[in-house]
Amino acid sequence: MTLFEKNENDLYSAFRSLLENMSRFSSDARFEKMAREANGVYEAKAGSIYTDDQQYETHMTSFLEWFLFTQPANEKGQTVIDVYREEMARGSDIELAMIDAIKEHIQDVFLVKSSKNGKIKATALLANKNYVISDQERAGLLRKGDIFEGRIVQFEKNWLLTNGFCHHPSGSLKFIKSEMKRIRKNGGEGIEEFLFALNAMSVRYERSRQIDVKEIYKSRKS
Repeated sequence: MTLFEKNENDLYSAFRSLLENMSRFSSDARFEKMAREANGVYEAKAGSIYTDDQQYETHMTSFLEWFLFTQPANEKGQTVIDVYREEMARGSDIELAMIDAIKEHIQDVFLVKSSKNGKIKATALLANKNYVISDQERAGLLRKGDIFEGRIVQFEKNWLLTNGFCHHPSGSLKFIKSEMKRIRKNGGEGIEEFLFALNAMSVRYERSRQIDVKEIYKSRKS
Protein backbone atom coordinates (compact mmCIF):
# COMPACT_ATOMS: atom_id res chain seq x y z
CA MET A 1 0.00 0.00 0.00
CA THR A 2 1.34 3.44 -0.92
CA LEU A 3 1.60 6.39 1.44
CA PHE A 4 -1.13 8.18 -0.49
CA GLU A 5 -3.51 5.26 -0.10
CA LYS A 6 -2.80 5.08 3.61
CA ASN A 7 -3.61 8.71 4.29
CA GLU A 8 -5.05 10.58 1.33
CA ASN A 9 -6.01 13.69 3.29
CA ASP A 10 -2.52 14.20 4.70
CA LEU A 11 -0.76 13.87 1.36
CA TYR A 12 -3.34 16.04 -0.40
CA SER A 13 -2.60 18.71 2.21
CA ALA A 14 1.13 18.19 1.73
CA PHE A 15 0.74 18.72 -2.01
CA ARG A 16 -1.17 21.98 -1.57
CA SER A 17 1.33 23.12 1.07
CA LEU A 18 4.23 22.46 -1.31
CA LEU A 19 2.59 24.55 -4.04
CA GLU A 20 2.08 27.40 -1.57
CA ASN A 21 5.68 27.16 -0.33
CA MET A 22 7.03 27.30 -3.89
CA SER A 23 4.80 30.28 -4.63
CA ARG A 24 6.22 32.16 -1.64
CA PHE A 25 9.74 31.10 -2.58
CA SER A 26 9.29 32.60 -6.05
CA SER A 27 8.84 36.05 -4.52
CA ASP A 28 12.51 36.08 -3.46
CA ALA A 29 14.24 39.23 -4.76
CA ARG A 30 16.70 37.21 -6.85
CA PHE A 31 13.86 36.07 -9.13
CA GLU A 32 12.32 39.53 -9.51
CA LYS A 33 13.99 40.53 -12.78
CA MET A 34 13.25 37.24 -14.52
CA ALA A 35 9.68 37.21 -13.22
CA ARG A 36 9.07 40.72 -14.52
CA GLU A 37 10.41 39.78 -17.95
CA ALA A 38 8.37 36.56 -17.96
CA ASN A 39 5.23 38.51 -17.07
CA GLY A 40 5.76 40.75 -20.08
CA VAL A 41 6.03 37.71 -22.34
CA TYR A 42 2.97 36.10 -20.74
CA GLU A 43 0.80 39.18 -21.13
CA ALA A 44 1.86 39.56 -24.76
CA LYS A 45 0.67 36.00 -25.45
CA ALA A 46 -2.21 35.50 -23.01
CA GLY A 47 -3.54 39.04 -22.89
CA SER A 48 -3.35 41.78 -20.29
CA ILE A 49 -5.29 41.45 -17.05
CA TYR A 50 -6.54 44.17 -14.70
CA THR A 51 -7.15 44.04 -10.98
CA ASP A 52 -10.88 44.57 -11.43
CA ASP A 53 -11.23 41.69 -13.92
CA GLN A 54 -13.21 38.79 -12.55
CA GLN A 55 -10.44 36.40 -13.56
CA TYR A 56 -7.56 38.44 -12.17
CA GLU A 57 -6.56 35.97 -9.45
CA THR A 58 -6.89 32.86 -11.62
CA HIS A 59 -5.00 34.54 -14.47
CA MET A 60 -2.15 35.51 -12.15
CA THR A 61 -2.04 32.02 -10.66
CA SER A 62 -1.75 30.55 -14.15
CA PHE A 63 1.09 32.96 -14.91
CA LEU A 64 2.83 32.07 -11.65
CA GLU A 65 2.75 28.35 -12.39
CA TRP A 66 3.99 28.93 -15.93
CA PHE A 67 6.91 30.85 -14.43
CA LEU A 68 7.50 28.37 -11.58
CA PHE A 69 7.48 25.22 -13.65
CA THR A 70 8.73 26.09 -17.12
CA GLN A 71 10.60 29.41 -17.35
CA PRO A 72 14.28 30.16 -16.64
CA ALA A 73 14.51 32.01 -13.32
CA ASN A 74 18.27 32.57 -13.12
CA GLU A 75 21.37 32.85 -15.27
CA LYS A 76 21.90 29.08 -15.12
CA GLY A 77 18.59 28.51 -16.87
CA GLN A 78 17.06 26.83 -13.83
CA THR A 79 13.36 27.15 -13.08
CA VAL A 80 12.14 28.24 -9.66
CA ILE A 81 11.11 24.66 -8.91
CA ASP A 82 14.65 23.46 -9.71
CA VAL A 83 16.16 26.00 -7.29
CA TYR A 84 13.56 25.15 -4.64
CA ARG A 85 14.41 21.47 -4.93
CA GLU A 86 18.10 22.17 -4.42
CA GLU A 87 17.76 24.57 -1.52
CA MET A 88 14.53 23.79 0.35
CA ALA A 89 13.51 20.17 -0.18
CA ARG A 90 16.60 18.34 1.01
CA GLY A 91 15.90 15.62 3.53
CA SER A 92 12.20 15.30 2.71
CA ASP A 93 11.63 12.20 0.57
CA ILE A 94 7.93 12.94 0.08
CA GLU A 95 8.56 16.54 -0.94
CA LEU A 96 11.33 15.52 -3.34
CA ALA A 97 9.05 12.91 -4.90
CA MET A 98 6.24 15.46 -5.27
CA ILE A 99 8.57 17.98 -6.90
CA ASP A 100 9.79 15.38 -9.38
CA ALA A 101 6.15 14.48 -10.12
CA ILE A 102 5.28 18.16 -10.68
CA LYS A 103 8.16 18.46 -13.15
CA GLU A 104 6.42 15.75 -15.21
CA HIS A 105 2.99 17.42 -15.08
CA ILE A 106 0.47 17.31 -17.92
CA GLN A 107 -1.16 20.53 -19.11
CA ASP A 108 -4.37 20.17 -21.09
CA VAL A 109 -7.95 21.32 -21.48
CA PHE A 110 -10.38 19.03 -19.68
CA LEU A 111 -14.05 18.24 -20.27
CA VAL A 112 -15.73 17.20 -17.03
CA LYS A 113 -17.71 13.95 -17.17
CA SER A 114 -18.64 13.92 -13.48
CA SER A 115 -17.42 15.60 -10.31
CA LYS A 116 -18.30 14.51 -6.78
CA ASN A 117 -16.90 13.10 -3.57
CA GLY A 118 -13.50 14.66 -4.18
CA LYS A 119 -13.07 13.06 -7.61
CA ILE A 120 -13.24 14.73 -11.02
CA LYS A 121 -13.71 12.42 -13.98
CA ALA A 122 -12.62 14.30 -17.08
CA THR A 123 -11.37 13.87 -20.64
CA ALA A 124 -8.13 15.60 -21.60
CA LEU A 125 -8.93 17.02 -25.04
CA LEU A 126 -5.38 17.10 -26.41
CA ALA A 127 -4.36 13.71 -25.07
CA ASN A 128 -7.84 12.35 -25.89
CA LYS A 129 -7.62 10.37 -22.66
CA ASN A 130 -9.77 10.03 -19.53
CA TYR A 131 -8.48 10.84 -16.05
CA VAL A 132 -9.80 10.57 -12.53
CA ILE A 133 -8.46 13.61 -10.67
CA SER A 134 -8.43 13.94 -6.88
CA ASP A 135 -9.33 17.45 -5.74
CA GLN A 136 -11.19 17.94 -2.49
CA GLU A 137 -11.87 21.64 -3.08
CA ARG A 138 -12.85 21.91 -6.75
CA ALA A 139 -14.69 18.62 -7.20
CA GLY A 140 -17.73 20.11 -5.46
CA LEU A 141 -17.67 23.20 -7.68
CA LEU A 142 -17.48 21.52 -11.08
CA ARG A 143 -20.35 19.97 -13.01
CA LYS A 144 -20.71 17.64 -15.97
CA GLY A 145 -19.97 19.56 -19.17
CA ASP A 146 -17.65 22.13 -17.55
CA ILE A 147 -14.45 22.90 -19.45
CA PHE A 148 -11.22 23.99 -17.81
CA GLU A 149 -7.52 24.26 -18.59
CA GLY A 150 -5.13 23.10 -15.91
CA ARG A 151 -2.11 21.03 -14.96
CA ILE A 152 -2.40 17.56 -13.46
CA VAL A 153 0.31 15.75 -11.53
CA GLN A 154 0.54 12.01 -10.98
CA PHE A 155 1.70 11.20 -7.48
CA GLU A 156 1.86 7.47 -6.89
CA LYS A 157 -1.49 6.20 -8.24
CA ASN A 158 -3.40 9.49 -8.08
CA TRP A 159 -3.81 12.51 -10.32
CA LEU A 160 -3.85 15.91 -8.59
CA LEU A 161 -4.68 19.40 -9.88
CA THR A 162 -2.26 22.25 -9.31
CA ASN A 163 -3.61 25.71 -8.45
CA GLY A 164 -3.62 27.09 -11.99
CA PHE A 165 -7.10 26.94 -13.49
CA CYS A 166 -8.81 28.60 -16.45
CA HIS A 167 -12.53 28.01 -17.06
CA HIS A 168 -14.06 28.10 -20.54
CA PRO A 169 -17.74 28.38 -21.53
CA SER A 170 -19.58 25.32 -22.83
CA GLY A 171 -20.09 27.06 -26.18
CA SER A 172 -16.35 26.89 -26.81
CA LEU A 173 -16.21 23.08 -26.79
CA LYS A 174 -16.60 22.49 -30.54
CA PHE A 175 -13.85 25.00 -31.35
CA ILE A 176 -11.46 23.65 -28.71
CA LYS A 177 -12.02 20.04 -29.78
CA SER A 178 -11.37 20.93 -33.41
CA GLU A 179 -8.15 22.77 -32.60
CA MET A 180 -6.93 20.02 -30.29
CA LYS A 181 -7.51 17.44 -33.02
CA ARG A 182 -5.47 19.54 -35.43
CA ILE A 183 -2.66 19.99 -32.90
CA ARG A 184 -2.69 16.29 -32.06
CA LYS A 185 -2.28 15.42 -35.75
CA ASN A 186 0.74 17.76 -35.80
CA GLY A 187 2.39 15.90 -32.93
CA GLY A 188 1.50 18.54 -30.36
CA GLU A 189 3.12 21.41 -32.23
CA GLY A 190 1.50 24.71 -31.33
CA ILE A 191 -0.15 23.61 -28.10
CA GLU A 192 1.54 26.21 -25.89
CA GLU A 193 0.51 29.07 -28.15
CA PHE A 194 -3.03 27.71 -28.34
CA LEU A 195 -3.32 27.56 -24.55
CA PHE A 196 -2.12 31.15 -24.34
CA ALA A 197 -4.76 32.12 -26.90
CA LEU A 198 -7.47 30.29 -24.94
CA ASN A 199 -6.51 32.20 -21.81
CA ALA A 200 -6.89 35.49 -23.68
CA MET A 201 -10.25 34.35 -25.09
CA SER A 202 -11.47 33.46 -21.60
CA VAL A 203 -10.62 36.92 -20.29
CA ARG A 204 -12.31 38.58 -23.27
CA TYR A 205 -15.41 36.43 -22.80
CA GLU A 206 -15.73 37.44 -19.15
CA ARG A 207 -15.41 41.10 -20.10
CA SER A 208 -17.83 40.90 -23.04
CA ARG A 209 -20.67 38.53 -22.24
CA GLN A 210 -22.85 40.41 -24.74
CA ILE A 211 -20.71 39.02 -27.57
CA ASP A 212 -21.58 35.54 -28.87
CA VAL A 213 -19.09 32.99 -27.55
CA LYS A 214 -18.42 31.77 -31.10
CA GLU A 215 -17.20 35.25 -32.04
CA ILE A 216 -14.58 35.04 -29.29
CA TYR A 217 -13.59 31.39 -29.39
CA LYS A 218 -12.47 31.09 -32.99
CA SER A 219 -9.28 30.71 -34.96
CA ARG A 220 -7.21 33.85 -35.26
CA LYS A 221 -7.14 33.19 -38.99
CA SER A 222 -10.95 33.36 -39.15
